[in-house]
Amino acid sequence: MPSTYDPLLRLELQATGENATTWGIKTNTNLELLADSVAGAVNLNVAGSGDYTLSTANGADDEARQAILVLTGTLTGDRNIIVPASPKTYTVINNTTGAFTVTLKQAASTGVVIPQGSAIIAACTSVTVVDSVGATTFGRSLITTTSAAPARTLLGATAVGSSLFTVADTSVARSTLGATTVGNALFIAVDTSAARATLGATTTGAAVLTASDQAAARTAIVAAPLPNASSGAGLWTVIDPGVGANAVLAAGGTWAYLVFVHNGAGEITAVAASLAAGGTTIAVPGGGDFARGFAWRIA
Repeated sequence: MPSTYDPLLRLELQATGENATTWGIKTNTNLELLADSVAGAVNLNVAGSGDYTLSTANGADDEARQAILVLTGTLTGDRNIIVPASPKTYTVINNTTGAFTVTLKQAASTGVVIPQGSAIIAACTSVTVVDSVGATTFGRSLITTTSAAPARTLLGATAVGSSLFTVADTSVARSTLGATTVGNALFIAVDTSAARATLGATTTGAAVLTASDQAAARTAIVAAPLPNASSGAGLWTVIDPGVGANAVLAAGGTWAYLVFVHNGAGEITAVAASLAAGGTTIAVPGGGDFARGFAWRIA
């Protein structure tokens, strides 16, 4: 029974009892071809356009068995590198020139594009070819840049961003960001107190900035309490004692008040405004006049 050849790497499969005097030679040839499929490399000048079909040969050197395909030459149009429709892995390096695309594919598949100046690891099945790493064109361009500067450009770095990325120390980085003396000091303040001091905060300003709530902030600026309708400081009341009656402030604390006195015709005859202790009587001149206003307890 004569030798046959395996369908994947086209190695010679010797029949039992065959090649009695050449068995060792053929076996060594198989091992060499097997080595090509694992670590062999071939330079392919694929100048031109259209389809370039990798050579295949049973039991002998061929292009399709190689592990690494290095593509060279000047393209005059898009180029398809046609591989056999059988499972295999290739590392493909595209060193071609010319503004056209190179696609690794099988005759009946769409295949995968290999950008110029980059490399892919392609996985071939019996029906298609794919990039086994899954890198995008952008990703391949990024990882194959020849230096850091074009990599930063690919990442969209502006001149400022690129400079910031390569500064020698933190001080230069802050200068690159346009930090003023104040901004620089603020950025490196050791704690919040130092940061407020950098901003020129006074004792009052710092107290306002760190107040736990609105009431604490008002206390920091010595503000009167907010008006309320309940009791204590902030109590707000209406003054309206009736015709000819004097107004009396509620007992306790200190009050700010404003009272308008008017006659029966609605004409304002007097205005009283002041601070007074609780319980103070606000006299209303004229027996027939009215006193109306408000009082706010401020303490």
